[in-house]
Amino acid sequence: MATNNALFFEGQSVTRPLMFNGANFISWRDKMKIFLQSIDIDLWYIVNEGPFEASIIDDHTNRRREKTRNELTPQDKANLTLNAKAMNVLYNALDANESTRVKGCSSAKEIWDKLKEIHEGSDDIREQKK
Repeated sequence: MATNNALFFEGQSVTRPLMFNGANFISWRDKMKIFLQSIDIDLWYIVNEGPFEASIIDDHTNRRREKTRNELTPQDKANLTLNAKAMNVLYNALDANESTRVKGCSSAKEIWDKLKEIHEGSDDIREQKK
């Protein structure tokens, strides 16, 4: 007769991202999307759409330029921090081999897109498979 302890298995942590070691990317990708959204929905937007850019129209040149540090509002700083938070989550979810593959990426979206290309193929290859 089985004891009650034998009927249950340990689940994944809700406070730590699921570690990715290069196997079963599709499952990890889907779980990571939900994990990021559970922390802050804006983290997922940063990963999926790209980082926030704090820019303004320059009065002298009439062209868009990046805000200087002194021009940033508290909300700008909070939004800019989201990319670092998303990158931190992604890097902490990758084993050493996968982390090396995305080394040098400057945004969470770049990390995400590179992992997708490595494990799913390029957009053209994915479209051909459909």
